[in-house]
Amino acid sequence: MRWWSVALAPLLIAAACSGYEVPSSHVRAARSSIGVAERQGVSSVPAAANRLAVAERELATAHRLSERGDKRSADLMYLRADADARLATSMAQNVRATAETQQILRQAQQIQGQLRSMMQQPSMRPSQPSEPSQAPAPPSPETNP
Repeated sequence: MRWWSVALAPLLIAAACSGYEVPSSHVRAARSSIGVAERQGVSSVPAAANRLAVAERELATAHRLSERGDKRSADLMYLRADADARLATSMAQNVRATAETQQILRQAQQIQGQLRSMMQQPSMRPSQPSEPSQAPAPPSPETNP
């Protein structure tokens, strides 16, 4: 009787897996994330473009797995494609934000340098408060005839 259980195990596993359906939300999320990444211009950032290419390959693999009936593996591949497309978008946004920050820092340093050079010009220095001038004292009544 034992050999029957060994022979039936793969059939039971296959039967259990055949009822699994890939959630359509996972398929939509993967496609949507790839579309967002493409619209965001991820291809202009090399590392992000590579990650997007991985996501696109995973999406294609997920379709093939689903067509072959390996729904669980297809589902996992759709999830990976979604995650990699989101990662590509984040990578591109990070590179752009870093570049913008560096540009703002350069502009601030330029302005700071201009202010320093202006302050070194005598006409632009703030005036130093001078000592109060001593006005002549009014004549005393005793000295007036």
